[in-house]
Amino acid sequence: MKKHILSILMLFGALFLATERTAVADPCDWLLGSCQADIDGDGTVNIQDVLALIGSFGEVGDGSYRTAGDIYPELIGDCIVDIHNLLALIKVFGSTCDAPQGS
Repeated sequence: MKKHILSILMLFGALFLATERTAVADPCDWLLGSCQADIDGDGTVNIQDVLALIGSFGEVGDGSYRTAGDIYPELIGDCIVDIHNLLALIKVFGSTCDAPQGS
């Protein structure tokens, strides 16, 4: 009986490991960049960023991508582009971003 239980536990362990190795990381769990409001990456939070956010307004990430404009809440976002993101962008509108290291 112990041998059968051990075999079953080993099988479940192998299935768990196989699942863990093939699982794709959810981009919505990743930290936001240091200048997340600069959506187009040109170094300045400007009208192009506002338009990009408005263009993705209402979108929700599905676990395979993070929507452009998901900049709030700070640090990780919530994979939803809504009024909170727009207000966060307006708060830093006109600011410049430091160039990424190595640039």
